[in-house]
Amino acid sequence: MSTGWHIRPATLADAPVLAALGMQVWLERYAQDGIRPVIAEYVLQTFTEAQLQHALRDPQQRFWLAEQQGHAAGFIQLGLGRPDPIRQLPQQVEVDRLYVQACQTRQGLGPALLGAAREVLQAEGWQGYWLTVWQGNPDAIRFYQREQFQAVGVTWFELEQERHENQVLAQEWSTPRQ
Repeated sequence: MSTGWHIRPATLADAPVLAALGMQVWLERYAQDGIRPVIAEYVLQTFTEAQLQHALRDPQQRFWLAEQQGHAAGFIQLGLGRPDPIRQLPQQVEVDRLYVQACQTRQGLGPALLGAAREVLQAEGWQGYWLTVWQGNPDAIRFYQREQFQAVGVTWFELEQERHENQVLAQEWSTPRQ
């Protein structure tokens, strides 16, 4: 599927766009019952330009941005060398965020972002992705299953003394792509 999107590594100049896009997608997905103070505080503290600039400067994090005609609609944020909480395998990359605007889903952006990052990471010797996905997000779970991620365990996301079950999913890479 040709998406017409340009995928490139994100730069410091992209921090405001990443912050706004992150906030929008997080709220679309996780604030389906509305916004209460704890959600507002979490989003306003997590998705700031300063937070994203800090992450972009971190050599253990990588970002790719999907844009078309100057408009960004998705990004992937990765943490290098972070073993998953279940198996603790070395040489793994955490998919910290794979965010695509709701209006742009099912157009191939998620697989394109995963693939663009994997091409670079696999050539560098990384051996696989892992991530957590909220149990209440069946669309994301089905997407990752289609992308060959396998369930390896369960972990929890805590927000104001509320625990939310997350599946831990992993995708192993065999050998670097040529």
